[in-house]
Amino acid sequence: MGEISPAEWQFKKNILIWGLNNGGQLNRIHNGKTNLEQFMDDLNRAKTRDETDPQIVDSIRRAEDFASYMKSIGAITAEEQRKKIESKLDGLSPLEVFKLVETE
Repeated sequence: MGEISPAEWQFKKNILIWGLNNGGQLNRIHNGKTNLEQFMDDLNRAKTRDETDPQIVDSIRRAEDFASYMKSIGAITAEEQRKKIESKLDGLSPLEVFKLVETE
């Protein structure tokens, strides 16, 4: 992966913010990962570079701040989300599960 510019990080953040403001689900699982995990994967790939460009270093720092913000508003991993869903369904009858799924 090439370097990620500040504009690219801002683009990623704008997509996530737009999704959350327009009925998106913070912890929706897509391709086996939540939004937080996908964002963190990109961030971790960017951090593997031995980067000295101050603009890139600042961009990564701002991306880390955004990841912290996502966690502070409830972003979790796919594994945590699956456990949350399983605990919600635990002990419900099939009819109760159907009603729960209808309202989600």
